Amino acid sequence: MQLSPENFERLLNWLHPNREEAGQEYQRIRALLIKNFQAHGCYLPDKLADETMDRVAQKLKEETIEKWVGDKEPFFYRVAYYILLEARDRGFLEVQIPDGFEVQKSDEAEDVEPKLRCLEKCLQELPDAKRELIVKYYRGKRSVKIKNREELASELNLNLPGLRVRALRIRRELRTCIERCLKITARSRKS
Repeated sequence: MQLSPENFERLLNWLHPNREEAGQEYQRIRALLIKNFQAHGCYLPDKLADETMDRVAQKLKEETIEKWVGDKEPFFYRVAYYILLEARDRGFLEVQIPDGFEVQKSDEAEDVEPKLRCLEKCLQELPDAKRELIVKYYRGKRSVKIKNREELASELNLNLPGLRVRALRIRRELRTCIERCLKITARSRKS
């Protein structure tokens, strides 16, 4: 979103009548927004903070400015909350790996093979529509995966949260099937 010069001027005038102090207030609020987005694990928090500032500037109308009473920060945080929700839908969150995290190398390769066989078996047992949905849901990486999910949601006439719920239900169904399969596999190894 591009911020027009008029909207930017209106935002600065709303923040403070003195241009220098308005600029400082803008930077202070932007820095707080960046910290807030970082605390929520957002990817590119500065981009989301800028988007928040742009949206606030775009939403500000003369009548809003005239009627405004009190602190202005909560308005930014409210807009930032909705941008955070959108960021989650777009996949702008990243997983934070704790310091000292190490991958354990062991005989886990032996454990993976039965799980993969059970996954394949359970996928085949799913109805075609569910199997196709879950495979498409996890296809690709990062931006490709996001685009695939948006297209899939559109194909199914769903919003992204609705698609997530469907995928969650299928995952639960698969997990139950895989656990049952692994128990059967473990029993057959023992006998």
